[in-house]
Amino acid sequence: MQPTFLPWVGYFAMIEAVDCFVFLDNVQYDKRSWQNRNKLKSANGIQLVSVPTKTKGLYNQLINEVQLNEYGNFSHTFLKSLQHNYKKARAFNEIFPKIEEILTADYQSLCKLNIAIIHKIMSLLDIRTEIVCASQLNAKGKKAELLAQISIEVGADHYLSAPGSKDYLEQSSYFEEALVPYSYFQYQHPIYHQLYGAFESHLSALDLLMNEGTDSGKIMRAGLLI
Repeated sequence: MQPTFLPWVGYFAMIEAVDCFVFLDNVQYDKRSWQNRNKLKSANGIQLVSVPTKTKGLYNQLINEVQLNEYGNFSHTFLKSLQHNYKKARAFNEIFPKIEEILTADYQSLCKLNIAIIHKIMSLLDIRTEIVCASQLNAKGKKAELLAQISIEVGADHYLSAPGSKDYLEQSSYFEEALVPYSYFQYQHPIYHQLYGAFESHLSALDLLMNEGTDSGKIMRAGLLI
C-alpha cells in the first residue's frame, strides 16, 4: 500500500492482518489522492486536511521524492485545529501529546512524514508487523507485475490485496506465474464513540484514537473479517 497521510482504521487492520507489510513508496505521486490528505471530524462536519507539497513543474514525482512546502506553518496550524476539535474527546490528553511529538519534528519529505505517523499509530494500536519499503527492494514493473515481484522478493506464500486492485490483478497472470496466490482484504468499519452527532466512518484512525484511547486496538480488530 502507498504510505498515505493519517490513514483510516482499515489501513491499520490490514497491516496487522499480514506478516510483512510493504509501503509502495516508489510509485507515482498523485496530489489529489490520500497520499497527502485525509478526513477528520469537527463541530462543523467533516474536515479535509491536506499537507502542502511542492508540485510546481514536478509532474512525474514518485511518492518518496515529494518534498513538503512550508511544513512548519502547516504543522502549527494543524495541531491547533486538533486541539480545538478534539479537546473534549475522551482520550485527548492521552493521545494528543504523542501525536504532537511526531508532527513537530522537522520533515522535508512527505513520505518520511507519512511513515513516521503510521509507525506511531501502529504503536498506539499495538501492531507489530514487519514493515518494508518497496524502494529498498529490487522489484521492478508496474501494477500487478510490481506487486508479484515484491511478493517473490520478500518470500511471500500469499498476497493480501486491497479490493481496489481487483481489476488489474485479475487481468494479469503475474501472480499465477509467480506461484503466489492472492486474496482481497475485507473489513467492516467498526462504530465507536465519536464527538459531534451522528457517526461518520472512514475518517483518519486518529479520530478513533482521540475518542477511544487504549480501547482503539480492540475496536479496530472488531472490524476484521478475514
